[in-house]
Amino acid sequence: MELRTILITILVITTISLVGYKYYEYQQLLNLIKTVDENAREELLLVEEEDKLSKQAFQKFNEYISSWNSENFVKLNEQEKIDKTNEYLINIINAVKFSNNKSQEYKNAIIKNSEEILELKSAGKLLIGNRKNHHISVTDFIGRYYYHELEAVNTALVEDILSSNWLEAEKDMLVTDQYELSTKNSNEQTYKDYFFILSPLEKYNRNDFTFSNDNLLIQDYPYGYEVLQRYKRFLKSYYQINRDFISGDYESVNYKASKLEDDAVNTSTIDWNKFVNENNEKKTELRKKILDNLINLLKLIKEFDNLNLGNYPFVESINYSIFDITMCNAYMYKTSLYSDISGENIKAQTFEELLKELSILSPKTEYLDVYFDKDTLNYKNSENKFLFNCLDKTTNKNYLFTLSK
Repeated sequence: MELRTILITILVITTISLVGYKYYEYQQLLNLIKTVDENAREELLLVEEEDKLSKQAFQKFNEYISSWNSENFVKLNEQEKIDKTNEYLINIINAVKFSNNKSQEYKNAIIKNSEEILELKSAGKLLIGNRKNHHISVTDFIGRYYYHELEAVNTALVEDILSSNWLEAEKDMLVTDQYELSTKNSNEQTYKDYFFILSPLEKYNRNDFTFSNDNLLIQDYPYGYEVLQRYKRFLKSYYQINRDFISGDYESVNYKASKLEDDAVNTSTIDWNKFVNENNEKKTELRKKILDNLINLLKLIKEFDNLNLGNYPFVESINYSIFDITMCNAYMYKTSLYSDISGENIKAQTFEELLKELSILSPKTEYLDVYFDKDTLNYKNSENKFLFNCLDKTTNKNYLFTLSK
């Protein structure tokens, strides 16, 4: 009788322990899936918003470049051209600032979400079997994804610093055009009267002047940094020689004339192709790593479903709800990467053709393609851009992403 009581007690304790463990296991997986799902949707929304803002900045920049040879611009007089160019530059600068603010918001979200995943990481070590392997693998791949994504965002933010500084320098170059126009065919007194126009250039004459955060450019954008220094040297020389001229210091003017000429030549011989494409190789490698970790995460999500790891007795089953929208985002990401690597745009007009073209690029997604709900993606390939309209059936939210050609 005593032995029977002991055995029953052991059985009860074992059952309670097993039920307790299963409840703990269920809760840990539920927390993981809920966190991954919520974070993915938060990030996609921010990416969509940043994508719209960056495209607006890009569009305004294209309008600015195109305007130089447009029929309407050519017909303008010199003052109207200066005013119109200044308007373009202000609009681009503001658009870049809006885009930069959204990128910073996305960066903050990535940092927050990576910390949340890190907090969940230790819980997976207390699980057993396939569910333990899944928990550890998911947190590992997401951790790597966030690491590389944060690196990519930081690179983009530094690039925004370069763009903003260059645009401000271009705006200051316009000041010299305005001064030249205002003093055209004038006497010395007119130069004195209009010298106030050059007041925005006074900062370049200060020994402590630097472009905003330009020290961050030296490592990843050394040529971009050099371009800014060329602008700085020219604008400083231009300000000094005109200041000396209106002060009557003609000896100094003659002495500095050759330097101004050299600085003007250096500014006019900038390699714009090198300037625009600098650091592209690093950015492409980062994007490859990001996509690779994203695809591995999607494989784990689908494996979780196929192994029924979310099924428990007496409770509602748990599963990820972001597979389709994340796959849709991955297709968009891979399409962009395809263009960067091959130098050619995808030709596919249909989703089936898109999958075929993307299949030649690693990482492969054939295993995942068969599970993707094609009704959640509206893909369009137009003359100037690709459109990816991704539907989240869980929330009924559409995410629209645009890739310019």
